[in-house]
Amino acid sequence: MSDAVIIEKRGFLSAVERIGNKIPHPLAIFLGIIALVLLLSALLSWAGVTATHPQSGEVIAVRSMLTIDSILTWMSRLTANLQNFPVLAVVIVMAAVTGIAEQVGFFTVAIKQSLRNVRGIYVVFAIACIAAIGNVAGDVSFAIIPALSASVFLGMGRHPLVGLFLGYAVVGGAFGVSVIPGGFDVILTPISVQSAHLYDESFDMNILNGYYLLATSTIVVAAIATFVTVVFVEPRFGKYEGELAGTPDIVVTDVERRALRRSYLAVGLFLLAVIVAAIPQNSFLRSPSGSLVVDAPLM
Repeated sequence: MSDAVIIEKRGFLSAVERIGNKIPHPLAIFLGIIALVLLLSALLSWAGVTATHPQSGEVIAVRSMLTIDSILTWMSRLTANLQNFPVLAVVIVMAAVTGIAEQVGFFTVAIKQSLRNVRGIYVVFAIACIAAIGNVAGDVSFAIIPALSASVFLGMGRHPLVGLFLGYAVVGGAFGVSVIPGGFDVILTPISVQSAHLYDESFDMNILNGYYLLATSTIVVAAIATFVTVVFVEPRFGKYEGELAGTPDIVVTDVERRALRRSYLAVGLFLLAVIVAAIPQNSFLRSPSGSLVVDAPLM
């Protein structure tokens, strides 16, 4: 047993913390939602609730998912439903790619290399920008960026907890935006298009449909996070008087540096090849109408 004294906290943020600590595990939340949907389907079916299809005008009655026939239908069509899910292939490919990139250390070394030469007030904005585009690394960015951010702050004699909070807050706050088209673009766009087809079969949009908003939002989030950190958060912690303030733990070895350069070179050559291949009007990356955006293999 610990002898630590538990101090009762008061205030709005303390209330948020207490409520947040009582939220169940995400898996339990999803299981609860599934159970709620099953129960609602039975209740709405019993009540005779119907809805009108927005395109065909067909009246659709709610069917209970708790009947034997519904359960057998769901089980027999499970594989087909997964195969017809519009983003299944993309999710599998991106999971494999991000998994390999993380296991070989690409994300960690790339972030370290980006932060190692940044000093002074600019380090806060640099960390915020890197954290804002961290979603390209997937969920692993929540583990990598806050830790490296804390190390950078510690190495500069600033409070490491401020760096930790900055990294985590920006990764979470900007997880759906990026200057680099990534997972959310290629996953959410097909789902949006499929949903829109319920109303208009001819509707379509490409994965860059919201790019300008997402790219601008990345800079805005980073700038706001920098302002809040410098003006509000860091002054509350004061000067860091702890030990180990000195060299930040973001050392990049010669082997890692060479591997990173080769990785960047490979990506650069690939992008150059794509650009060159897309220039001709009869390029195989263009649509029959010559577009690089609408119905184009490039997308």
